[in-house]
Amino acid sequence: MTVFRYALMMVAALPTTALAAWEYKEKADPMTDFTRGIATASSGKEAVIVKCDGDGSHQVYADIYVSKYLGRGRSAFREIEYRVDKGEIQKLLAYHSDNSIAVMNSGLGKSRDMFLPAIAKGSSLALRLTTFDDEDYTTVLDISGGREAIAKVIETCGDKTAPPL
Repeated sequence: MTVFRYALMMVAALPTTALAAWEYKEKADPMTDFTRGIATASSGKEAVIVKCDGDGSHQVYADIYVSKYLGRGRSAFREIEYRVDKGEIQKLLAYHSDNSIAVMNSGLGKSRDMFLPAIAKGSSLALRLTTFDDEDYTTVLDISGGREAIAKVIETCGDKTAPPL
């Protein structure tokens, strides 16, 4: 019995990796009756969320939450690097605040239109960001199986300008 308890304690002490699974939910606004689609892949304190804030064109975007404080001020838009699976490293400009990065289309380019199809097809997302104190922060998220959940967000939000997945 003592050996069993010791073995159980050893297993509990092993490092674990949280696996993400996409969750889809809808949230209705009681004031406007607008229904938002929200798809989330989370891993511990970090997550990729695809959602919209309104119905119509250019409303669907990705929000990425990381455990590292990124900062505010200086320049709200920063270049981030990402890599899906074993593909090429891509760069995009994204808005950041505190611990989150918003990937959307803006006057700075078509970041959303590159990013959403990539994460919909991928299983692993590596991100490299620069924090407020100019340190590199790299994290890897499990994004397996996102295509169906992201497609539902696009459909629910009625975004006809969203890229094909």
